Amino acid sequence: MVNYVRQEEIQGTPMFRLWERLKKLHHLLYDWIRVGTTNSLRNIKTLQDEIDRIKSIHPVQWDEIRTLETELSRQWEAEEVFWQQKSRVKWLKKGDQNSVYFHTVTRARRKRNFVSGLRNEEG
Repeated sequence: MVNYVRQEEIQGTPMFRLWERLKKLHHLLYDWIRVGTTNSLRNIKTLQDEIDRIKSIHPVQWDEIRTLETELSRQWEAEEVFWQQKSRVKWLKKGDQNSVYFHTVTRARRKRNFVSGLRNEEG
């Protein structure tokens, strides 16, 4: 995408050309993110349907099923990475502010990390 925007001819001062390229890149990235977010879930559904279809056929093609399950695993990992990144973006936007979100996350972390007591061999 960067190369696509970089190749486009824009007239004006160097700063104006940079500004225009950044604007165009912003719009391209925004559209790409908007379309890409639901794409992995769509791929997961398609792969699961394909695996079910192949399993119903006799004789079962185990090599193809293994390949599809590997791809399905990759898609689930991509979905997980997407949501981890999204949560980090939310934290960067709202986490450092003295907001309800900050206090909710802090309380949850404090509750999760709380140690109510320690035990040794004697109890």
